[in-house]
Amino acid sequence: FGPSGPDTGFFVAIAGAVMALAGAGLLLTPRLRVQPYKILSALGKSEAQVYGVSHQHPRLASLPLRAGRFFDALEEERHGQVCVIGDGVRRDLFGHEPPLGQELKINDLWCQVVGVLAPEGPGAATLEGVSLGSTAQEIYLPVTTALRKLEQSPLESPLQEIVIQLRPGAVSAQVAAVVGALLERLHGGVQDYDLIVPEALLAQSRQTQRLFNVVMGCI
Repeated sequence: FGPSGPDTGFFVAIAGAVMALAGAGLLLTPRLRVQPYKILSALGKSEAQVYGVSHQHPRLASLPLRAGRFFDALEEERHGQVCVIGDGVRRDLFGHEPPLGQELKINDLWCQVVGVLAPEGPGAATLEGVSLGSTAQEIYLPVTTALRKLEQSPLESPLQEIVIQLRPGAVSAQVAAVVGALLERLHGGVQDYDLIVPEALLAQSRQTQRLFNVVMGCI
């Protein structure tokens, strides 16, 4: 979901509520949206989308690497100026040059490339089985770096979404109800966010596919 008002204290409130629900939360990770006004390297420039995420983000999102690695816990803790780039960003900024170890500049922040995401096939980017769209034009930084070293708009919260992975046996509908109630309270009853349950999306997708199959069978 994407809150438009609360700051990162919002994440702490959500985490506490979910963990209190019989320890239902296995993993919670934030994703912050950075608003870059320039992204460049010595060889080119890019119009990529930039996100601050946890080092645990790949545990939830399917992000296969073409080369290198994802940043680690120590780099996140120390606000490391490192990044992982999509394959389209690699082409735009480095062409045919090896990108690992190279530097790119996001606004006024220089970051070293430590990983490159693999080129995508159909449906390559997923979260718990749900399609996330292309990552080719995306750059991932440690969430701490994005908060500490890149300027944020004073009128908007940088926190775009929180991803919750549940423990085996946890009832997603029950957790969603608790999180939904907390969101409503924190937002003062204004529904300027989306609460997405992948299990429900998958069920909807299967229902749509069944309907499609029935329609095709009738033609």
